[in-house]
Formats: sequence, structure tokens, C-alpha cells
Amino acid sequence: MLFLLGQVLFLCFPGHLGTVCWAIPPAGGLFSIDKKYFFELGMYDPGLDVWGGENMEISFKAWMCGGEIEIVPCSRVGHIFRNDNPYSFPKDRVSTVERNLARVAEVWLDEYKELFYGHAYHLLLKNVDVGDLSQQMRLREKLRCQSFRWYLENVYPDLEAPLVKASGLLLNAALAGCIAVEGASLAFGDCDPSFNYTWLRLIQHGELCPCQRSLATVRPGLVSDPLEWQLCAPGWVMLICMVSGIWDGFSVGMGWVSVLWDGSV
Repeated sequence: MLFLLGQVLFLCFPGHLGTVCWAIPPAGGLFSIDKKYFFELGMYDPGLDVWGGENMEISFKAWMCGGEIEIVPCSRVGHIFRNDNPYSFPKDRVSTVERNLARVAEVWLDEYKELFYGHAYHLLLKNVDVGDLSQQMRLREKLRCQSFRWYLENVYPDLEAPLVKASGLLLNAALAGCIAVEGASLAFGDCDPSFNYTWLRLIQHGELCPCQRSLATVRPGLVSDPLEWQLCAPGWVMLICMVSGIWDGFSVGMGWVSVLWDGSV
């Protein structure tokens, strides 16, 4: 059974409410740990700035590297907040916390960091510098830590974390045809291949997706003139479509994508 206490999520099992519950994750300043074990885990990541994200980092590190974080339900813990921070942030509080969270995502979330960036896409656009990750990557290898997929399956199985945001066909209803994949190229014809729309706003078919600033020729199966499509802005898969002056869209599951067609069609 899942409980939310303040900002701390913990998992208790039926019949065990009087013993311990799993914490997923703890608040940063509200836990106790054996000093030796804390040092074995590498302490907090020294690359995190000031405050923010350290509770996520220590939680992933503990669970994925062989430990557990538990809550004793009948315990009492107090946390007294100051009116003002006794420390300063390199830029501002929000930017510092976002940068720290991005660093944690890069080290611990594996392919699931796409979900983080999908909800914080502005961090990709700003190309936030998370610092050197080599030391943390070596620590994770040294501790023989599990993957984040293992964490989701064994520690937090109730969390839904789909890597694909939407899926479907690149369909043009007016011409009753779809964008199809032929090797590493695209063609316009039958509606067979299914595309995925990821949290990073990429359109994928298997391991293939359009490249930034790319220009490709779509070989039509229903019309004789060539169709061209391209990305209209770096980092965004949102293309503009016009057929003889008429705006038209290609539906992708729950999302929309458009393609720039040659005006001679």
C-alpha cells in the first residue's frame, strides 16, 4: 500500500504497518545512516550544488546498489525550517535545483532520463551544464549497482513510467496514405509501420528518427511529384505542412506532427 506523508512517498505491505515501510525516496534531511555505509556509497554527490536533488540521489544510490531505505511508522521526527536560507545559490534557487536534478538523472535514470527531460524540456533547450559525471559513473560501476529499470520493477512497481509518450501512424487522411519506412529512407504509401513519439519529442521507428536540420525526399506512392520534409527548428520535431495552400496534419497517436510538402503537389 502506498502512502504520501508530506513530500515523502513510502510503501507498506499488508500486515506490516507496525514494523517498517520502504521510503521512495526520503526527504533530504530526515534520515539516519551508518557513517561507514554512507562513505561506502560515496556520500552525497560532490558535484551537486548547495541544495536540491540530494534526496533523490541518495535514494537511487541506496536502493540500486544493494541497500534499503525504511520508515518506522511509529517514529516521530521533527524538521525546523529557517525563515531565510543561511547560504546562497550560484544563480538562483530554481536554476540550481533543476541543474542538480538533471545531474542525478544523467547518472542514475539510464534511458528513463527521457521522462525527466520530457517534463523539463527547457533544460535541454538551455543546454544546462551538469558537470563532469565520470567519477559518479565509476562509483556506480564499482558498487555494481542495478539499472533504473530494476528499481522500477522491484522497488516502485506501482509507478507508471512509459518510455513512449504516444504511438501510432503518420497518417494523411486527405490522401489516405501514411509515411512508411524503407530501410533508412521514408516513403509515402501504405499505412503499415507504427511510429513512437517519445518524451524527448522525437518521432521514432525502431532506432531510426529524423535528424536535426535534415532534409529528406519522401518518395510518394500516390502522387508523382516528390514530397520534401524537414525539421523547421533545432531540437523540435514539429514540422509545418502545406499542400496547395491547405494546412494538413499527420496524426501520431495522441499527438500531432506536420510535414512540409512541395507546393507543386
